[in-house]
Amino acid sequence: MGRKLRYLGLDERETIEHLHKGGATASLIAERIGTTPATVCRELKLGQLTEAGVAVKDEFGRLIYSAERGQRAFEAAMKRRGRRASGQ
Repeated sequence: MGRKLRYLGLDERETIEHLHKGGATASLIAERIGTTPATVCRELKLGQLTEAGVAVKDEFGRLIYSAERGQRAFEAAMKRRGRRASGQ
C-alpha cells in the first residue's frame, strides 16, 4: 500500500495555530487534523515567527506559530519546486 501525499491547507494550519496556542501536543494536533505528529512538528518549524532571524517564544518558552506564515512558506517552496522541475 503506497503513501498518499497531500498538503496541509490554510484551514488545517489555522487549526494547528489555535491548538498550539492552547498548549496541545503535536500528537493531539495530528490526531485532530488527521496527519502524523512528524508533519505537525515540521509545520510548527516552518511557520514559526522570527525577529531578526531569531525564533520568537511565548511566555511558556514555546515557539510562536503563525498559520499565515506557514502558508506563505509553503507557497514559496512550491514555486521554487516548480522552477527546478521546469529546467531552472
